[in-house]
Amino acid sequence: MKPKHVSPEDGLLFLLGELSPDRQNDVERHLESCKACKKAAEQERTLMRLLSRRPSWNPQESLLIRQRNLLMQNLKRTLSLKGKRTLWDTLRNAAPAFRVFRLQWATVAAFFCIGLLAGRFFQLRVGTDSASRHEALALLQSSAPISDLDVAALDDGSDRVAIRFKTINDRVLTGRIADPDIQRALSIVLQHSPGDHIRLKTLSLLEKIKPDRKEVQQALIHALENDGNPGVRLKAIRLLIDAFPVNETVKNVLVGAFFRDTNEGIRIEAAQSLSRLSDPDVLPLLKQEAVANGYVRSLLVQKQ
Repeated sequence: MKPKHVSPEDGLLFLLGELSPDRQNDVERHLESCKACKKAAEQERTLMRLLSRRPSWNPQESLLIRQRNLLMQNLKRTLSLKGKRTLWDTLRNAAPAFRVFRLQWATVAAFFCIGLLAGRFFQLRVGTDSASRHEALALLQSSAPISDLDVAALDDGSDRVAIRFKTINDRVLTGRIADPDIQRALSIVLQHSPGDHIRLKTLSLLEKIKPDRKEVQQALIHALENDGNPGVRLKAIRLLIDAFPVNETVKNVLVGAFFRDTNEGIRIEAAQSLSRLSDPDVLPLLKQEAVANGYVRSLLVQKQ
């Protein structure tokens, strides 16, 4: 009797070494005597070798954050059914958020477990006590997926603010703007919130005081160099100059904004700041630019 050909499934498992020892030996003996199956196995092996050399794609961090947030939203919506679905159903319904990365089920399950652990260990109470604040701040600073970031001044006549966001559960972090923890949290929101209006509100809150935290300075520099909204960049450069001393780092950022920013208003703001410095390294750059830029010429004339 002529032996049966090796099925495509068994052929793939054979190449991956996933068959039982007996079945592995059977397939190997069959390939020695069957030219058709041997050719199919060689073609499959060649394809696997080519795929293994294919360069992997590293997604941008912003895209990864959006996909993680989508996963957490799907999980939260599913968990609201209060156990009416199985764990497998939960993972299966949340998986489309990760199709762009072609993740295995084990990876999706890992993110699911991380979300549950984060929800368990960071159950934040609404309030201003130190423990709650530090827990919320630690969650903001971690790589845990967060969504629905928002900031707002509290309507109680004080300078207190509320920073709201979601993981599995809703979180609220409250305190005075001058508090170091609140400044640190606002810096995180400024760098990571996808909403233009949220970042603008964050800067408006920080403008109420003269922030003194290095994290705020770094967040302002990040916004000036990377934020796609010109309104955010303009607020950032003004607050950066008003609140912090102009050190070498800030000077380089101003020079970069003056020569590279696509918005005329931001370039003017940078030029005004640079002209006030009277820096021997910067003045030659301004004088060179003044040859073709009437506004810069007027700034230099005003200094004389």
